Amino acid sequence: QVHHNKVKFIQLSRVDAGQILAVIVAEGNVIKNNILAVDRELDDETLLKLNILLNTHLNGLSMEEINLGMIAAMKQQAGIHSEIVSKVIDAVADAIKADEDLEIYTSGANNIFRYPELADQSKASELINAFEEKQ
Repeated sequence: QVHHNKVKFIQLSRVDAGQILAVIVAEGNVIKNNILAVDRELDDETLLKLNILLNTHLNGLSMEEINLGMIAAMKQQAGIHSEIVSKVIDAVADAIKADEDLEIYTSGANNIFRYPELADQSKASELINAFEEKQ
């Protein structure tokens, strides 16, 4: 089963004059932090506008739903900061791909019942359900 993880939230913050931090939160509360190099320092107003632009366009979308036309429109709206949009899109792709590539191996799952804290059937059942949902 392929999961098409979606973007929940993006937050850009200034680190210093030449760098910004892009925090990308995907479904399942997968959080990816990326430091992005910038050509010029961004003021708070510009960062706010970029945050609004990115979240307005990308929230709730999977990588399959983010198309070239949408990216071009965002870059046009970002103006001289269009390169930041490109870098954030790449970071979003990495965050979603990293989560989709994550695999949970459940062989030997019955061995967990040997642990006293999981001897309670309801607790063990919760754990098994969590594994099954991820698969």
